[in-house]
Amino acid sequence: MNSKREIRWVASPYQERVLSIPYGRFLALAGGRGGGKTKCSQFAIGQYITDHPGVECLVIRATKASTGPYFLESKSLLEIWFGKANVRANQQKGLISVDHKGVVSNITFGHLQIQQDLDAFQGMNVQFIIMEEAGQLKTWVLFDQLLAILRSANGIPTSVYLNANPGGAGERAFYNRFLRNRKPWTEYEDSSGRKVVICPSTVDDNPHLTKEYQKQFDALLASRPELYEQWRLGLWGAGLNNGFFANSFDPVASVIPNFSNGLPAALQRVAFPSTDWASTSVAYTLFFARSGHSPIEMPSLSDPTKTTIIPPNSIVIFDEINTMQSIDEPDVGDNTSAGQYAASIVARCDLWNIQRRGPCDSSIFQSQSSEQQTIAKLMRKEGLHVKRCIKKRRLARLQVIKQYMQQSGKPGKPGLYITANCTDLLALIPLATRSKNNPEDMAQTGDHWADALAYALACKQGGFRAGTF
Repeated sequence: MNSKREIRWVASPYQERVLSIPYGRFLALAGGRGGGKTKCSQFAIGQYITDHPGVECLVIRATKASTGPYFLESKSLLEIWFGKANVRANQQKGLISVDHKGVVSNITFGHLQIQQDLDAFQGMNVQFIIMEEAGQLKTWVLFDQLLAILRSANGIPTSVYLNANPGGAGERAFYNRFLRNRKPWTEYEDSSGRKVVICPSTVDDNPHLTKEYQKQFDALLASRPELYEQWRLGLWGAGLNNGFFANSFDPVASVIPNFSNGLPAALQRVAFPSTDWASTSVAYTLFFARSGHSPIEMPSLSDPTKTTIIPPNSIVIFDEINTMQSIDEPDVGDNTSAGQYAASIVARCDLWNIQRRGPCDSSIFQSQSSEQQTIAKLMRKEGLHVKRCIKKRRLARLQVIKQYMQQSGKPGKPGLYITANCTDLLALIPLATRSKNNPEDMAQTGDHWADALAYALACKQGGFRAGTF
């Protein structure tokens, strides 16, 4: 690679260090902007094909934004590496094929943002996954499901590259899962037994960038110092220690596969909707069941060959509905009326074949004037029967939520288990922060799910009863 066109493909010392790490690892390429993470993952594709002809690679983004630039740059590199005659590319289909030593390797491009995006990858069998914009993922549930297609074939080892910048929408989720209390460049095993290495970088690690590019960050130092720390210095976790459930909720232990074939009979008899209603804000309903006296066995989400045991008396959240306009504005509702919302709950109850009754906050039993019907009566007209649950002792109920989270995955301890289709709930839990006035309390921004969960936890085995929680 001696021409001016090829000089940008010369690996930097940082990239060489990453590429020297053995196969079979999860590499978290986590650092500031311009550090060479994307180019490094493209080098890794070429190295994989060289060492293991026939490897199947998957490049995905966390958003639906075009993969065009990555696709074209990868095509350019592979043509230099293996020769134009051996590279075939179809950008419309998102596929590059490389013939090396008479064996074809494929690189497939796609995105992963919602549950339906997984359908495009069904039936695939890949050995190398590159996740671009991994710092944008607010929850890792979909990615954990995607890992089901990561399988060794013909002796080819499996590897994952996760490219992420701090400051993204999913910074907290990425930081808590991969970086918290971990040392860079030191291999560790996560809770699923996967070998992980954190590979940080900054713009200083990229000798191919101009000084003008680096100077662009200087303007941020005065106007947006927090972005300067994240983008220029590659600092993760600034301000993230304020996460209310940061040390309580472990998605690996708590998230379970969907009940795609319906609820198990043991859960169906004791399943109800739990609702936090807010006419001017957001209404949130969690469909839950409390497991009985016997443990429930089901496949692990991250490894279908393993079994997840749900201990007796655990809370299982298996579906959700809410009136949020978006995760980014969790207190902005869509103005759904009480009758419409109740009808939605009833329809979901019928879908799961569960009872049309459940706990709800006490405010719906109060009318604003003598001429108005209560929200509870309006809901009853739609066939939904709700029971009063009085909100008191907020700190106590938050501690109970934490306790159930912490006990998830522990033998014999009742825990909190959430199916993977509850994507809003799984995104909101890591976003919960501490109150500025009381660090023992949770900030009330976007806390509607927590109230709905508290009502579910207040319910006793075999049903529910009105009470204070």
